[in-house]
Amino acid sequence: MLVAAVVHAAWNAVTDSIDDELAGLTLAGAGRVACGLVVVAAAAPPDPASWP
Repeated sequence: MLVAAVVHAAWNAVTDSIDDELAGLTLAGAGRVACGLVVVAAAAPPDPASWP
């Protein structure tokens, strides 16, 4: 929970500090994509027995 709160506060600070709203949201989206790619690369695939 603490990490989520820190990330949320940092995201708000970055998007509020940029005057161009589109650029701020684009930057935030790129950050989410980068974090998602790291998680996907680090996570193990699910066990085939758990697939429907």
